[in-house]
Amino acid sequence: MKVIGFATLTGAAYAGICSQRCVDTNPNCAESDQHLDNYDVAGFEDVAECEAHACSVTFPNSSSEWHACEEGSRLLEERKYNHIVKMAKSQMNTKYSLRQIFKMLQNYGCHCFPGQTRAAGGHGPAVDEQDSLCKDLARCHRCVEMDHGADQIDVNDDKYRFNVVNGAISCARNTEKGWHQSKRDLCECDAAFANAIGAMWNDDNFNEYYWQNPKDMKLINKGKAPDNKFDMVGTCQVIGGGKADSCCGSYPARFPYESSEKQCCQSTEAYNPVTQECCDNGMVASPGDC
Repeated sequence: MKVIGFATLTGAAYAGICSQRCVDTNPNCAESDQHLDNYDVAGFEDVAECEAHACSVTFPNSSSEWHACEEGSRLLEERKYNHIVKMAKSQMNTKYSLRQIFKMLQNYGCHCFPGQTRAAGGHGPAVDEQDSLCKDLARCHRCVEMDHGADQIDVNDDKYRFNVVNGAISCARNTEKGWHQSKRDLCECDAAFANAIGAMWNDDNFNEYYWQNPKDMKLINKGKAPDNKFDMVGTCQVIGGGKADSCCGSYPARFPYESSEKQCCQSTEAYNPVTQECCDNGMVASPGDC
């Protein structure tokens, strides 16, 4: 793999490679990327940014060398975006690039990848529907880790296989290839999140009040509060409760609960045995109401 320095180089950029589809220029293009343009797969915000990159300038006539250079530099520049962002964008009607979507999902509300991390989950109540979906995702991830063990899978970094067929996300290839069930479960968590956020997403309705964008995060890191934004530190607080130690439900609708306070009704719903009972049909009801 050829990797070059990242200093700005002079010369005419290769306009074609950035605006062409990945599947047309790269025989190793992943199935999930085949419908995307190269600039988007590479994590650039637009074609112009891709054209100005050193790889585009250095390899103006060789798509194979461009892809090798771009993939290598992407790793070093940390321009790699996880599967969940690609999944989410595949379900969105949006004008934004993968790179922009990643930024808009990150540092949103209390639970959407807070603190410039790749981990969903935080503290406190969700501030809106988008934040609630991130909270559900974090709970699903927690169960993958609890069910399979942190030594088996890293829910924030481990990869899995997925593809998008006629707009539908499929995680089947993970178990078809004989991979550990943990990869399939993690994929199902992320796919459910992508489907849900795709269904609610509207570019015009994105609430910037709850979004700590990169400029806001720089202020926060300097100990300054950004103007006209919600108080993340003051709002996203731990509110009572113990620590969940068991999970209930089936993936992707699986969630953690504290077994000292609740029980799981036929692997579908958690309930308080003091005030509720589990019915034969899997529903939870008041005592005597089954």
